[in-house]
Amino acid sequence: MENMSDKNLCSDFQEYANYLKERTQFFKEENARLEMIFKRLKLLNDEMRIPTDISETVSEIKEALLNKLPTTHSMSQTERLRKHNNYLSKLKICIKIYVNINEKLMEDIKVTKRELDSSKQKLSGLLNVSSEQLLQLEEKAKRYENEVLKFEKKYPWLKDPMFNLPNISKEMEKLRELKETKEKLVKELSVYQDLKPDIHEASQQLAQIKEEHKKVSSMWC
Repeated sequence: MENMSDKNLCSDFQEYANYLKERTQFFKEENARLEMIFKRLKLLNDEMRIPTDISETVSEIKEALLNKLPTTHSMSQTERLRKHNNYLSKLKICIKIYVNINEKLMEDIKVTKRELDSSKQKLSGLLNVSSEQLLQLEEKAKRYENEVLKFEKKYPWLKDPMFNLPNISKEMEKLRELKETKEKLVKELSVYQDLKPDIHEASQQLAQIKEEHKKVSSMWC
């Protein structure tokens, strides 16, 4: 029974050793690819490099598993490999995030560059104004000022502060509020639009009011 359990244990460790070997080869290839990327980006440092002795110890782990139970050395190497696999998984996630950020940044740079080129063209058009064009603009501004002065002399009430734009805007706001109030009243009174007054009933009410008024007047006399 003991020999059978040892054989089963060795078989399990054999499968695990093969699995470790396959995963090590896979991550060596991935590491080479990532190392090339990080070299281009100039972000590679010593902490990111896979330990070179891990792949060399795989054969030692395999031999130890086939011959006897795992040693402390083989288990420590396995733990190191597990930690490194976890690190590579996290690194892949970080790379994906970096690629997405880089793509978004490139799009933003393209948009900003287009806006910059457009602004440069507009500015170049303004800066290329000749001295003759500037003189023409100055003459045009002077003519406009003279026309405004003539208009103010003809209509002096324009200088009244009441007709300033802020005051006009206030009056416009009041008119708008009055218009809204009128529309509400018209809507409320529209229900009485088709009603006709009862003349006879109104005459009786008026007579009663006159009688009450006479009584009150006689009391004070």
